[in-house]
Amino acid sequence: MSEPVTVATADDVAAVLIQELGTMDAMKLQKLLYYCQAWYLAITDQPLFSETVEAWRDGPVVQPIFRRHQGRRLVSDWRSGDPSRLNEQARQLIDLVCMSYGRMSGDDLSKLTHSEQPWREARRGMLPAAWSRKPISHSAMKKFFRGRQLAGRTSADLAAGGLAPGAPSSTADALSERISEIRSSFRGQPAEHPDDSHGATGHSTTGADPEIVALLAKRRAKRMAG
Repeated sequence: MSEPVTVATADDVAAVLIQELGTMDAMKLQKLLYYCQAWYLAITDQPLFSETVEAWRDGPVVQPIFRRHQGRRLVSDWRSGDPSRLNEQARQLIDLVCMSYGRMSGDDLSKLTHSEQPWREARRGMLPAAWSRKPISHSAMKKFFRGRQLAGRTSADLAAGGLAPGAPSSTADALSERISEIRSSFRGQPAEHPDDSHGATGHSTTGADPEIVALLAKRRAKRMAG
């Protein structure tokens, strides 16, 4: 990729996520930050932001961001971040993450991270409820996400062909199927796990959602024109 890689801050990425998807719960913001970092590492071999992602009980967390939203269930703005600090390559990656994960709830994203190797590796040997600030390594994120698909394209394809988001893939999205499996495994579990009352077509599913694709395309065109 020809554009220089710019390492921004997690505050800048959080500001873009809120700008693109609107108000979200704090859990969702944290998990989207993780997926932005992980996929950027897998595609560019460089971190998107400088802060460490830690393997907390409920999934990956960026602690400086947690300190800012602590006590807030919903986050509707992020004034400590500046979207203009991110180059176009970074913005395109965030668009792709929003397309693939943007419809999922914070609880579902938490469950998804629990099923994946980077978080599990960082918490190996710990009890499920154990407190920890152990980092999730860059190498673990790169290793796991390379070869997987984001909005219908592998990390290798995105690295070779650029990050500009395209139309949703017409093939069945493997991540969406994986979410259904994960959510099904929690049926009948304690009340802190999300129920499955809205089914596989509800707002907690994933994949390249057409409404989010259309919204981001409009915002991307406006950004490029400006």
